[in-house]
Amino acid sequence: MAASALAQQMNGGVPVGPAGEMSPPNYATKGLAPRRPLPSQVPGQAANITYNLSFSDPGGSHSSYYPAITSALQAAGAEWNKHLIGSGSLEVEISFANIPTMDGTSVTTGFVRNDGTRDIFEQGAAYEIRTGIDPNGADPDIRIRIGTSYITTDLWFDPNPQTRNTPIPANKIDAISVFTHELGHAFVFNGWRNGTTGQLPPNYMSTMDEHSSFDGSNLFFNGAGAAGRYGGPVPLTYGNYGHLGNNAPRPGSNLLLDLMNGVVYYYQTRYFISPLDSEITRDCSIAIPALTAQLLNVSTRLRVLTGDAPKKVIVRAIGPSLAGVSGALANPVLELHGPDGFETITNDNWADTQQAEIQATGVAPSNSLESAIVATLPPGAYTAIVRGQNNGTGVGLVEAYDLESFADAKLANISTRGFVDAGENVMIGGLIGGPQNGVTGSMLVRAIGPSLSASIPNALQDPTLELHDGSGTLVASNDDWRETQQAEIEATGIPPTNVKESAILSTLAPGGYTAIVRGVGNTTGVGLVEVYNLQ
Repeated sequence: MAASALAQQMNGGVPVGPAGEMSPPNYATKGLAPRRPLPSQVPGQAANITYNLSFSDPGGSHSSYYPAITSALQAAGAEWNKHLIGSGSLEVEISFANIPTMDGTSVTTGFVRNDGTRDIFEQGAAYEIRTGIDPNGADPDIRIRIGTSYITTDLWFDPNPQTRNTPIPANKIDAISVFTHELGHAFVFNGWRNGTTGQLPPNYMSTMDEHSSFDGSNLFFNGAGAAGRYGGPVPLTYGNYGHLGNNAPRPGSNLLLDLMNGVVYYYQTRYFISPLDSEITRDCSIAIPALTAQLLNVSTRLRVLTGDAPKKVIVRAIGPSLAGVSGALANPVLELHGPDGFETITNDNWADTQQAEIQATGVAPSNSLESAIVATLPPGAYTAIVRGQNNGTGVGLVEAYDLESFADAKLANISTRGFVDAGENVMIGGLIGGPQNGVTGSMLVRAIGPSLSASIPNALQDPTLELHDGSGTLVASNDDWRETQQAEIEATGIPPTNVKESAILSTLAPGGYTAIVRGVGNTTGVGLVEVYNLQ
């Protein structure tokens, strides 16, 4: 889903082609296997799925590519095995065709059930790993076609497919990512719904069709797990059904870095199976390993003075676009510092560097004077410092968005230090809890002040803390942390060290929240707002 290193800047890409045409319904499977109950997220080891390749290539004109294709496909299969539960021996046929990019699909389908109106079928590969029954015997289970020009001009085959850490050359598409994408079509992401009208066949549909809809303008996936993670119906690619996301103004521009996006594959970019892809898979009746709650975004609004304020992520420094905030910082400058050996990254105006990559995240700043940095961060502690250009001051917003909520690494905690003033200039921290699948997440929010006195002049001596939900409703408040939840907060192992500091421990449903830090009696000073993900 993301470039493996900062040096791998995205420079354009290649439009995503259509999914392979889904096979007609295989009614011969109707009596083979009863439908299993919808699997829940369950713990377990990686799926035991093997991928046996064959090539349909008359004359062997592309035989020089066979070893590289085999390695890439096996790496893609191993990626899916980490995200599925089940077993099967899948026959994968590779062929070459005069098509722009690649396409993939299952060769057959498997009957699931009748919903009272239509018979519901799933991709044959999914049917096999779910039921243990091969619906088409020794014939290929999956067909993947590779464009003859695409393989020679655009695709790059990683020489280290197990580690996937070799820099991708400029103007090249990572083949493992594309094979992973095509296997996605062979497992789940496909159907018979018309990609521009939403129309279905009269008597049957796929498991993806079952959970999708058309509102007259756009297509959406409405499965409960996926909609919960995304925060609502998931936009599907208009005109390219079986994919996610769209270019603006259609909905879903924030999905252009998802493995299953149907718009563009960027050069020099590695894509991985996201939690959203996994949720869609589960909604379509394939068991997946359990997903954990994560902290998806934290932001803090504070007064930026001439001093400092204190996985793949994007860090943003916002000022001019803060509507309704008086004294907004006119021209923020952003620095990202890290552990020893990490080269500090600086940005003034976000479009000056990494423009394409920042735009592809779907959360580019709206003002050209604002700053942003996209970085893939190894485990460690990092500091984002926001200053005003030419020592300018004002109210600014520093934000960190987790762009890889699918990855094992997580934003464990984030804290921001700044001047806590009165009125509009109190410190306001925002967080988005996830995953967006109805799973709650335990978070500890702290407001720190007095314990900064040893190293920070003018520290806030008595902070108070309020936590509000996305509608502004007060969830909890605290002045001195021992007054409420003392035992629970101590049990986290990270209680505040000063009795005058504040803390709130809460199990938060997915969504947006705001933490407000003030000084008791409108006192002011330097404070620290922190959010810890306790999952």
